[in-house]
Amino acid sequence: MATKAQAGSNLPIHPGETLVEELAVRGLSQTQLARQMGRPLQTINAICTGKKSITAETALDLERALGIAARVWLGLQAEYDETRARLARQAGPALGRPRGAWEARRGPPAFGTAKKLPAIKKAKKR
Repeated sequence: MATKAQAGSNLPIHPGETLVEELAVRGLSQTQLARQMGRPLQTINAICTGKKSITAETALDLERALGIAARVWLGLQAEYDETRARLARQAGPALGRPRGAWEARRGPPAFGTAKKLPAIKKAKKR
């Protein structure tokens, strides 16, 4: 089930790729899986294309539908998230670096540099 790129690689492999491979091996379509799981096709497709993460609830549904333990799906998702975080951190100090407690206390950026919040933009459109 695991791809070669996952074993000892720094490339983030979304668990949706593993799901696509598993569906191919079983001869199942995304539509059939969606029906078995009781989920919208769009949700399954978003996972398969790497646009949506596998949540604990989804992992349990996959376990029921495919017989692969939920912890496997959650482990793949955690590995993907960790690899992406490491790559982002290696890209530079400003990218992917989690805010420390001291940064959170500093407050918003200097005047004129703060971005408008989406909620504010929506309120102004009305």
